[in-house]
Amino acid sequence: MTLPDLLPELWYHILDHLTQRDLLALSLVSSSLSTICQPHLFRNVTLLLRNYSFPTLGKPGQSNGYALRKSQAAFTRAIARNPHLAHHVRSFQWTLELAKFSGEDYHLIPTSPRPSRPTSPAPLGPSQCFTKLANVRRVHIHIPWETVRCPNAEILFPAVTAVKISGQFSIDIARLILHTPRQLQELSLDHVFQDPADVSILFSVLSNSCPSLRKLSLRKEGNAVQGEPFNLEHDAQILRLWGKFVGSCKASLEHATFALTKSTHGCVVYLGEDMRSACFRDHVLPVLWEPGWDRLSTLRLEGIKLKKSWRERLYSASPLLKVELLPSRYTNDVWHQHSADDF
Repeated sequence: MTLPDLLPELWYHILDHLTQRDLLALSLVSSSLSTICQPHLFRNVTLLLRNYSFPTLGKPGQSNGYALRKSQAAFTRAIARNPHLAHHVRSFQWTLELAKFSGEDYHLIPTSPRPSRPTSPAPLGPSQCFTKLANVRRVHIHIPWETVRCPNAEILFPAVTAVKISGQFSIDIARLILHTPRQLQELSLDHVFQDPADVSILFSVLSNSCPSLRKLSLRKEGNAVQGEPFNLEHDAQILRLWGKFVGSCKASLEHATFALTKSTHGCVVYLGEDMRSACFRDHVLPVLWEPGWDRLSTLRLEGIKLKKSWRERLYSASPLLKVELLPSRYTNDVWHQHSADDF
């Protein structure tokens, strides 16, 4: 008996214990093994840039952003060559529009990229690629720029149940992904919207429409209005919207994370931990103090302090609650740091 002759059930268990590198090596042994490995190779696609490193002057190829662009092009080229591979993808993490980053001395991609071989299909654009991923259940899309164009599609990822979006999203792109809130089980909004109007539009769509939402993570940097970090009303508006949305998820929510960062202007901290905690107390805690949080078991707070009396009121509202207090892990520069721990 040869390896390809093993029962599919045995292959399923064997391949589950292999790394991506091992799966790739095994798939290159023969065409039959390649066919067997494909569903596992494409099950989890992570092409996400978490920490950007600047290239050496005049050598863009040394940038990790350039390397990621090449990997993304290879993935979309594989989907263009074999569209059936898209059906195997279940978890998808992607950073959009890396090519837009350019400065006087740095480029994420060369100004004159080497042309593809004539026999290789051109890589698909993000819109074309995303629309083929019909079976994705978990998705994380990060956009580092405010000017990314909205993909030409009605909806993206129709089967998604866990969504994380981070960076400078537009409300139109968010709607393409959060199109079916009733099937959402996990939602993470990581520094996504700084404009209360956008937050209001999004939560008006989601509020009272997420009956299956079990895990929620809301993070934002503590800056108020760009150039006016002392105007804290901006942050207060967003936290009020947080509170209203969280309250609408009371019946199903089991795990919640809230994170705020400090806002700095020069050497002055305008939104320190005490101010963040007071803002959270005024606009979110009153919702969590209400009775009826029977399913809420974990509350994680980052960059927010809880007084003993506040915590006791939480425990009385949620008998099973475990509270975790963590320091803020973010800087104001979302491009250099954004978390994937809760996804």
